[in-house]
Amino acid sequence: MRDIFSRIFSSRISIVLFLILILAATFAAYRYFPRETIPQPEFVCGGRNCFGGCCVHGKCQLKGINIAGYTCLGENKWESPDKESISSGTPYAVIDAVTGKSPGPDKEDSAAIVATVGEERIFQKDVDSELLFYPPQYNPDVRKSLIEKISSDSNLLQKAAGEGVISLDETVYNSPDKDYQKRLSLVKEVKGIFDSRLSRLSGTIVSIWFYNEKIGPLGYQKSKEMAYGKIDALQRNVKKGTITMEEAIDIIKQDSELEQIDTSYESNASFRFDVREGEKISLDPNFDTNLWKLPEGGISDVYLAKDTPNVNSQPIEAVFMFAKIEDKKLAENSIKEP
Repeated sequence: MRDIFSRIFSSRISIVLFLILILAATFAAYRYFPRETIPQPEFVCGGRNCFGGCCVHGKCQLKGINIAGYTCLGENKWESPDKESISSGTPYAVIDAVTGKSPGPDKEDSAAIVATVGEERIFQKDVDSELLFYPPQYNPDVRKSLIEKISSDSNLLQKAAGEGVISLDETVYNSPDKDYQKRLSLVKEVKGIFDSRLSRLSGTIVSIWFYNEKIGPLGYQKSKEMAYGKIDALQRNVKKGTITMEEAIDIIKQDSELEQIDTSYESNASFRFDVREGEKISLDPNFDTNLWKLPEGGISDVYLAKDTPNVNSQPIEAVFMFAKIEDKKLAENSIKEP
């Protein structure tokens, strides 16, 4: 009996010792062997992690630093001088101060004049305000386009004020301390006023492509002949009133034979347009001009238009189309934006 108990007892001790060894080995492996860690957010700046600060021109600036009136909040975020906005990305004034393009941290940086349009001065602060709506990157081309956009808005406001449509004051005009949101709302309002003075045209274009970036299995000429034969018949029937534009579009979408010349024939069957004077309708300006000459309810002739398959190729005849004008409103005095 003692032998049995001693065996059981010794086997239990062996099991316990074995478990202890396993735990010890596991701990050693966890403690001394490499293990995967959860990657932390990282903003590489000048070859180092700048997550806790702000990256300016390849150099990591510490959180809390104030440059050109802007305060670094970490994670590459900057608080504006007026404490009213936070931008993800480096403001131009900060870039200029660090690179020496401007005098340095100065309260008058935002009041620097970057352009003059008519009677209005455009300020650096205007550019910074526009930048809040753009991706955070220091790009001279973006800065240039923003100044052009602000200048265009200025022309629009001055034209409207000259006509007595609106009145301008320093809250929206010619001041570095203007309310920029109020200015943008006023620009939108003025655009709406000018837009209402323009002629409008809306309708539907039906099309069949025979060279949509590549030539189909039928070859170029046979594809062209097939496309014309089908769309010419549809145009004549629509013009006679035998079928509607919607029915013509459905006929194209259900014609699987067209897949031989354009694999996207269904989605290319039609598109609607609603444009104002001066806006583009189709890929061919001559066709657009013809559409403006049509009366309301008019059906155009079948038109052969060219397309440029890629940037390095010459324009090539690629699509047949015709249109119906559904609504046409001509302005008495058409006024275009400056």
